[in-house]
Amino acid sequence: MLNLIKADLYKSFHRAYLYVIIICLAGLAVLVNVIVAQSDCSVEKALQLISELLVYPLFLVCLFSDMTTAEENKEHSLKNTIAAGVSRSKVYFAKQISTLIIGLITGIITIGAYMASDFLLMRSDGSFSQTFSDLMPYLGTAFLCYIAACFLSTALAFIIQKNALFSISYFGILVFPALLFRLLNYANPIFLKFEELTLFMQTNSIVTTAPEQLINIVWVAAIHLVVFFFAGLLIFRRQEIN
Repeated sequence: MLNLIKADLYKSFHRAYLYVIIICLAGLAVLVNVIVAQSDCSVEKALQLISELLVYPLFLVCLFSDMTTAEENKEHSLKNTIAAGVSRSKVYFAKQISTLIIGLITGIITIGAYMASDFLLMRSDGSFSQTFSDLMPYLGTAFLCYIAACFLSTALAFIIQKNALFSISYFGILVFPALLFRLLNYANPIFLKFEELTLFMQTNSIVTTAPEQLINIVWVAAIHLVVFFFAGLLIFRRQEIN
């Protein structure tokens, strides 16, 4: 399985696709600070802004699954790996880990670019350590939500061979249940509780959640993580690979 992960990472880091994504995301992070700096904002205030942007990476996760899994499945090279005697479980685990590693590296570079430009463009009010410490639980909770989304997108990349349908399915599963429960709420308020339990709404609510209440989001994200991971594995082990 380690060789499969190394092969995925080697392939991904020797393509312009990944570097374009990293440069674009890092560039956007710097651009946010360039804009915010025009209002004479402090380093700490700009750092707090991260918590308001945590929901957006949820929509970018499928880019990494597309890179490691969907493209290979579309080109039917996934069948060759399985035909070579590698078990489906090993392939599935390896792809999930590869996607997580690439996503983590991209996230670290993006946050690093944001914080570096933050310090270069703005003044500090002397409370950086406290602000950063307060932000960490929110970042940790958000990353757990991203991991759950990553397991969902990679599972779909295994199951669906057409890239367009894979992307539509990912966004649909992520957003449609929340929208559906929002509409059903007009018929019965109980559906509002179901809306609040969706991964999209949980990630979106991180910014407005008190630190001591973040554990509730952690539990919901962990449940999504387990369900998405094992549901994808179960389906992949039983489907026909073309």
